[in-house]
Formats: sequence, C-alpha cells, structure tokens
Amino acid sequence: MNDMDNTRFAIGAFLIAFIFIGIMTFIQAGPGISEDNDEEKRTIDVSGSATLTANPDKAEIYLSVTKQELSAKEAQAFVTEKMNAVRKSLIAAGVSSSDIETTDYSIYPVYDYKEGESILRGYKATHSIKVTTRDTENVGELVDVAIDSGANQVSSIQFGLTDAKVDELKLRAYKEAGISAKKKAQAIADGLDIQLGEVLAVSDSSPVVFPYYSKSYPLAAGFAAESTQIDAGPVKVSVNLNVKFEIK
Repeated sequence: MNDMDNTRFAIGAFLIAFIFIGIMTFIQAGPGISEDNDEEKRTIDVSGSATLTANPDKAEIYLSVTKQELSAKEAQAFVTEKMNAVRKSLIAAGVSSSDIETTDYSIYPVYDYKEGESILRGYKATHSIKVTTRDTENVGELVDVAIDSGANQVSSIQFGLTDAKVDELKLRAYKEAGISAKKKAQAIADGLDIQLGEVLAVSDSSPVVFPYYSKSYPLAAGFAAESTQIDAGPVKVSVNLNVKFEIK
C-alpha cells in the first residue's frame, strides 16, 4: 500500500469514527430534550370574582337649557342668558365652578317637510352642562335651583363614587376574589383527589363600576312643583381574577 492509499484509509477511518460518535451522542441525549430540564408542571386554572356595594359619595346632574326661535341669534341669546343664570345660582348654592362642565352646545335649523319640500321653521339652541356634587343628600335642591333659574331639561342624574372610594373598594374586592378563587381551586382538587400546589400566575380584568341612575324627564316651560326629592341607590364595584395553581 503506497502513501496515497494510506492517507485515504486514514481519512476514511476518521470520518467513520466521527459519524459513529455523533450518532451515539444523539441517541443518548434524545431529540431536543436536555437531561436537566424540569418535568412540566401540571396546573389548574380558576377564576374568582367579587362584587361590593357602597353608598354613593358623589352625584352628577345633567341639565340643559334649550329653546327654539325664528332666528339663530334669538335662540342663542335666550340660551346664553338662562344658562348664565343657572350657573350663578348653582355657585351661590355651594357648587364649585370647577364642578360645572359644559357637555354639549349646539344651534341648528329646524325644518318641516311637506310634499318633498323643506320649510324652515326656526333654529334650536341647546346648552347642556354636568354638575358634580359630593353632597348626595342635596341633589334635589340643586335640581330645584337650576330649574328655578331657567334650566328646562334634566336628562340624567347619576350617583357614583369618587376615585378614592373606588380604589378602597377595589382592594377589598380583590382580596375577596382571591379567596373565592382559592376556595374554588381547593374544591376541585378535593373532588379529583389531587393536592393543590403554589400559585404560578395571577391576572385580573379591569374593575367595573356600576353607578346608580335616577331617571328624570324633560320639563315643560313654566313647570312648577314641590321641592324635588331625589333618592340615591347603591353603587357596585366588581372585579375578576384568573389564577393558575400547580397541582401535585
């Protein structure tokens, strides 16, 4: 055997040995699995919810002055005069100017339609405001003040919670929701005769606040009534948790 043949034989033997070692290493290690990988954990997913109620500590009153006149200028002048009077009266009654907010202002033509033709009947102006008060017992009196000063529509009265009160209820509700989720998971584990392990993950949905609405109706011009009594109702705060437990 000459030198060339010896070289070829040595290279061939080396390649065979290299391939054999690679195959044995692959067989021992297994495809894509490391020897030090932990066993995949078994889990159970449950949800827990809680809803708490509280007496409202704020109210929002939605008021309007609306008027239809032959001209836009006349309608605007009427609404401006009346709403300015409403604002002054509410502030005199103890409402902060920062708690009076314009929610809508509009002036638009009003038409009648007859035999395919539009006939201009005038212009309607509306100025709407939201009045916020922390004195929920005084809502009826504020409505009376606004009506006496020129407001001619009460579209909605909403009782709710201040941000601080919502935060307080959320924390309590989260605690109760967590207890509920744990009880549910434990009951399932007991029923399946398995052992409940540690909490692996927790997620929550945004808390939902359900205000209380006191329905009101548009008021006719010249409306007169006894002192208005507006009764508040409970406000609800609801939370939901999703919890993943390990099972053993």
